[in-house]
Amino acid sequence: MLLLKRNEKIIYNSTSDFVNVQKFANFVYDDANRDPNYKMGNSNFGDGYKFRGRGIFQLTGKYNYQKFTTFYQSKYDSNIDFTTNPDLVATNIEIAVISALWFYENNVNSDSITSDTSVNEVTKKINGGKKGLKHRKSLFNKTKIHINCK
Repeated sequence: MLLLKRNEKIIYNSTSDFVNVQKFANFVYDDANRDPNYKMGNSNFGDGYKFRGRGIFQLTGKYNYQKFTTFYQSKYDSNIDFTTNPDLVATNIEIAVISALWFYENNVNSDSITSDTSVNEVTKKINGGKKGLKHRKSLFNKTKIHINCK
């Protein structure tokens, strides 16, 4: 983890006095620091922070922003480019929802997802691992009685 001195002249996240969020994202999401199976298309300096997670499913990585831009331009508005304005995924609720549905359709949904599919299996498809699994299971259990997908 990148820790910085408290009095260093940087911009801090409102939830952290110790981590420079921009430097941290640039390090963690830089393809040079990632396993070959988990590359995100972030190859330029600053891409990690620029293409950090936004939206309902936390669209992350230059590759996903480019693919979502291609989809969005072909279906909705050819003038919008999320690689030049990635904040739209976080600030426009309609785009946030569309990005989540697009990500789900392209990365999660398949014939292997059924009513018997576990939260573990869906979490692995979305996150690539089990981070946040306990919290996700708790939310699923609270809401599943209100969702009827047939």
